Amino acid sequence: MSLPAAPKGWAIRLTQILSAIQNTHGLPRFPIDVAALAQNFSRQVFPDAPITMVGGLNLSKGVEGMLMPRGDGSGEWGIIYNESIHSAGRRNFTLAHELGHYLLHRHVHPAGIKCTNRNMADWDESVTKIEGEANTFASYLLMPLDDFRAQIKGRSIDIDVMTALADRYAVSLTAAILKWMTITDKRAMIVVGKEGFIDWAWSSEPLLKSGVFYRARQVVTELPPASLAAQEVDWVATRERYDDGGFSGGTLDRPGLKQLLADIDDGLIDVVVVYKIDRLSRSLMDFSKLVEVFDRNGVTFVSVTQSFNTTTSMGRLTLNILLSFAQFEREVIGERIRDKVAASRKRGIWMGGYVPLGYDVQDRKLVMNDAEAASVRAIFARFIELGSATVLARELRSDGFRNKKGTLIDKGYLYRVLNNRVYRGEAMHKGKAYPGEHEAIIEEDLWNRAHAILQESPRKRANNSRAQTPALLKGLIFSDTGAAMTPTSTKKGAKLYRYYVSMDVIRNRETGEETAPLRLAAGMVEDAVVTEVRRILKTPDVVTQVLASLKREQGGTSEADAIAALHDFDELWGQLFPAEQARIIQLLVRRVTVTAAGLEVDIQREGVSSMIREMLAPRKMEAAE
Repeated sequence: MSLPAAPKGWAIRLTQILSAIQNTHGLPRFPIDVAALAQNFSRQVFPDAPITMVGGLNLSKGVEGMLMPRGDGSGEWGIIYNESIHSAGRRNFTLAHELGHYLLHRHVHPAGIKCTNRNMADWDESVTKIEGEANTFASYLLMPLDDFRAQIKGRSIDIDVMTALADRYAVSLTAAILKWMTITDKRAMIVVGKEGFIDWAWSSEPLLKSGVFYRARQVVTELPPASLAAQEVDWVATRERYDDGGFSGGTLDRPGLKQLLADIDDGLIDVVVVYKIDRLSRSLMDFSKLVEVFDRNGVTFVSVTQSFNTTTSMGRLTLNILLSFAQFEREVIGERIRDKVAASRKRGIWMGGYVPLGYDVQDRKLVMNDAEAASVRAIFARFIELGSATVLARELRSDGFRNKKGTLIDKGYLYRVLNNRVYRGEAMHKGKAYPGEHEAIIEEDLWNRAHAILQESPRKRANNSRAQTPALLKGLIFSDTGAAMTPTSTKKGAKLYRYYVSMDVIRNRETGEETAPLRLAAGMVEDAVVTEVRRILKTPDVVTQVLASLKREQGGTSEADAIAALHDFDELWGQLFPAEQARIIQLLVRRVTVTAAGLEVDIQREGVSSMIREMLAPRKMEAAE
């Protein structure tokens, strides 16, 4: 079968193929998927020169699309459209236009063809032959004549009909109108204006025969004020309004504005209408960014109460002047507010914000909350006792202590409490303290003692804290070679990892065949030792020996009391501070040996007796009283 040579012939051939496929598979006839058609058809008919790529690129301004061969000599071709084209109709017509070039002109233009928006308006084949042919092909492919005639038959042609046709065929409104003008018996002309002047025009055949036409490329003509092209058009509002009630015009971080900009980038907006310019933005810099977005997407900006045009230099100057005054007004208002806040803070007035723990707000004043105030004092006192915010924060979290929002406190929150001069009855403004209207929670002496600790370096306080909580098994744990295992630690981020490491490793001593671990996680081995100690303390052998020892030393100790004390050890252990736990382990354990099979714990029986005596001492004092 011979291949067509004319634009209409190619369009008809492809339409016939598409109709057969659509009828066979029950697919909708319109709109046509040009990208899929171009690639599938070219592979079958021109396997040596197929179209293998159809997509968008950031092309130069004014360039609509391109037909380009691959540079690797493979014979493959690509159809490219300018990705800045947001109109789906324009994009679809551009793809069909470039497909027309591929079918009709690639042999005479082997280096490819670049098409501008001016080329896309050339429907007259006598003026620019190849562009006119490509447009004719695209028109007949996307809008087959039989279907187009059927759609307009018996209908009065107006803008609504043309819009419906553009939607049906997925083309631009301009393309639909031009298609109608090629077949109408009416005298009609389409005139496209740009910045107040005629950009291009196209006449129907009956109008041309009557001698009426316009040569847009040869004459520069201002649009007549009375012409339809120069008249105000009726805007069609989007279904969604972009309101930012409660948000300041001094920022672009507003949900409504963000949605508007997203819709503009998606090509859904043609005109942005506001009541006044400062409703959109009060910042000159921000508005300049918005204007760039508008210009990039071909969007017009209109202020209902202020007359200007953003497409002209004079309009931009007017905008900048208005914005300068709007920004000046915003800055003056901000200065007045800041001055008011500063004056109020100097008088000790509470100016709002987050309410500190220990206070409530009544009649716009801070009023002490007695229960919370007691907690704040306890935090200061405990910090002075521990000297470590890290340890205190951990302790408070384990106790379930929460802030006003009901969240467990962390070290950062604790530091804010310890440094908040509101608790001294003061009002702060820009680093300066002023006597406040509210009552102080923390006395000066308690505040000074806490801040004397805070003035130490965090590293020094951390070292002090670690010294107060020594490793449980320091000096007690050994490897099976007899080498001591010393406590060590490493820190990753905010987390501390503790270990017991054999001195054989630290001093690089040969140990022969390794049979036991030389490095152990401290938490794991300490828990294992404590568990083993608890088990041993309950064995009959240990209980019997301890009771015998206590009877010899303290004849008044009953067997029941001693057994009860041993059973109370589990509960007591969880209540001890780390330093006290370490002391008890040193008292109870003689040696811990790490072997390949596990841990061997050697208990000091006399140490158990000493611990029992300490546990029974308070009970005897209570009985004596």
